[in-house]
Amino acid sequence: MTDYGYVQPLCDENWLVWADPYREPVRVLHSPTEVCCLCGQPTDSGIYVRVNPDVVPFSTLLHDP
Repeated sequence: MTDYGYVQPLCDENWLVWADPYREPVRVLHSPTEVCCLCGQPTDSGIYVRVNPDVVPFSTLLHDP
């Protein structure tokens, strides 16, 4: 069984469309390049959203501690 996390990376472009374009997102500094959960493109935006991994097309696996 593969485990997907509820905290998913989001690119800048999808933040403007999917989240709140009038609010500046909180960002993780020095985030690794990951795959945006909505578009599948690489992103190092540092933006993460809490979303059910079953409803986004590019879910990210849970990281090992």
